[in-house]
Formats: sequence, C-alpha cells, structure tokens
Amino acid sequence: MLTAEKIVTNIQNSSTNSSPGWRPGDGGKNRNRYWIMENLLNPRVRPFRNAIYTYHRKGLDMFSTNADQGKAAVLLALEDIEKVSGAYFNSMIIQMFSYAKKDETGEMWKIAPRPQKERVIQIMSKIDPANTQRYREIGS
Repeated sequence: MLTAEKIVTNIQNSSTNSSPGWRPGDGGKNRNRYWIMENLLNPRVRPFRNAIYTYHRKGLDMFSTNADQGKAAVLLALEDIEKVSGAYFNSMIIQMFSYAKKDETGEMWKIAPRPQKERVIQIMSKIDPANTQRYREIGS
C-alpha cells in the first residue's frame, strides 16, 4: 500500500477523525480528499501524471529560452490530459487541472499559429466545458 493510501485509510479508521472528506461518500460525488488521492494513484491517470511533468518541465520551463518549443510540449501534455479525461470521465483531477490552468492556458495561446490555437480550444473545451467561452476567446 502506498503512503498516500495508508494516510487515507488510517484517517478513515481513526476514532478521533471528525473531519469530513476522507471517505468516498463524504461531501458529494467524487469531491473530497479521498477522491484526490484515488485519482492521483489510479492507473488510468498515469498519462496525466506524465503530462503534468511535460506541461511544467518541458513546456513552461522552456518558455524563457524557446517559446515555440515550450508551446509544443504544452500542447502534447494537453493532448495526453484529454485522453485521460476520455478514459476517466469527470475525474476530479482533470477538473482541478482545468480550474488551475484556465487563465494560464488562455494567456499562453493568445499568440500562436491558428492550428495550435484551434487544437487548444478544442481540448480545453472538451475537458472543461463550463469555460468553453473563455477558451473560444483564445482564437479571437
């Protein structure tokens, strides 16, 4: 058992735990600490973990020296995240990512070739449909 799983299990079984959010059913459907841990450790999300590395290390970190190379890496990462979103529909980790990155993504792609912009709009609208209008503004 991984350390994160041990922590969640120990807290769930603790007689002194009065905090909600450590059991699968606490706080609504798939919206608590238990599901964050489950999403991060689930094998279906392995490509997401790799994509996060690519997004930050090979993408954002490259912007200062080569913006085009950085954007290419970010786009690859977004495509992997889109695949995870399709394989693990409505996962909390994808929702957390899109919430955290929606502004950054919008700003990053304002200056880019049209095909890249359109692909980013397509991906982000698919994984974060609530903010589709925000992503459409990237293309304008």
